[in-house]
Amino acid sequence: IGRHPSDRKKYAVVNEGGRHACTHWKLMERLGDYSLLRFKLDTGRTHQIRVHCAHLGHPIVGDVTYSRCRKLPIDLAGQALHAVQLGLNHPISGERLVFEAPLPEPFERLLTVLRAWHPFLAILRQPRLLLLTAAAGVLIYVNWQTYVLGALTGHVIETSLGYFINPIVTVLLGVTVLRERLRPVQWVAIGL
Repeated sequence: IGRHPSDRKKYAVVNEGGRHACTHWKLMERLGDYSLLRFKLDTGRTHQIRVHCAHLGHPIVGDVTYSRCRKLPIDLAGQALHAVQLGLNHPISGERLVFEAPLPEPFERLLTVLRAWHPFLAILRQPRLLLLTAAAGVLIYVNWQTYVLGALTGHVIETSLGYFINPIVTVLLGVTVLRERLRPVQWVAIGL
């Protein structure tokens, strides 16, 4: 890592004139377009994690210096970068000191929001699944409207019987359209 060739306020991965920097990383969780990573540093260069992530094309969320900083679902006061554990040897006694800190509340909130959006984004990326989800939404809407109409016009018994059929139709759609597999006991339950 050394000074950025064109922006002296930034650092960059450079071929000449830099200092050795080693960052180990581990993918902890995929969250749609985002990932939760754990880093372990062998060296302690200025902006080391931020520079390495930006160099690989995966900058730290909220890093206005090394990324384009897209709008997030929550406001962060800075980068989503936190030292969970910091260890060092005491300069006089040589004793190993280890300090730990839990994730700050805004980071926990960001993870909660990203985890909630992950299934929705997965549906949006698959046109067939998006179409099936939209069709299911339309069928649910029609079903509720039929129930309301039946209840308001005095056809409560017929409407109630329709509700017994809905779970069976839902399961059969899952088997035929989504290719779900049912165990024999589940088929017996549907038959009853």
